[in-house]
Amino acid sequence: VGYVEDLDDFNAHAPRFGIQALPRILVVIDEYNSLVAQTGGLNKPFAKRTQQLANLGRKWGIHLLLAGQTFHASKVGEIRDQMQTRICLWVENANTSNYVVGHRRAAKLTANTPGRGYVKGVNALVQCYRMEKHLLLDLMTTVARPSVLTVEQIALIDIFMADEQRVRYQALLPHGYSERQAKAIVTDFDQRGWAKKERQLNNARYLTETVLALYQQEQCQ
Repeated sequence: VGYVEDLDDFNAHAPRFGIQALPRILVVIDEYNSLVAQTGGLNKPFAKRTQQLANLGRKWGIHLLLAGQTFHASKVGEIRDQMQTRICLWVENANTSNYVVGHRRAAKLTANTPGRGYVKGVNALVQCYRMEKHLLLDLMTTVARPSVLTVEQIALIDIFMADEQRVRYQALLPHGYSERQAKAIVTDFDQRGWAKKERQLNNARYLTETVLALYQQEQCQ
């Protein structure tokens, strides 16, 4: 198919070749300005690699969230220009406000309004969500868990389930997969521990309890 353009393009072609789609990744770095200083400055590997990630990562589904107390060019370098969304909450230094969002108004906020700030390009105050720690922990224990299996993997398991839980490449052929693609999928299931040969059943491959548990979990979401 030639070269893919970005993550969405890759994921659009992946099922045709029995390849697992790739997720988007959010990289959160707190106290970024301090980490740059602690690792030797803007010319050292940490800062340079983070800059590379900012330059190239978005195209391939890797997104950066940088947080810090004092942002200005001497501390964080040119990475600011790659941050399309920039938010400045209350800061004491007007220069930090100006560097982050292009004006000094965030320095006029007060500590009595936590979560309030300015967004680059928005000429009005915004209120960010603020949640007490105990409420956040409660939310984390009650919210539905994220999917473990991809949509493509669930579709493959559906096919094998309809074939009495047997993992056969022949079962995939009527669904538009080539023989090479289908065999690659079976091999992938083997390597993941999702398929196992059963001696008492003529060494036929069957879905394992591991993947069946994951599959059942998805059905309960």
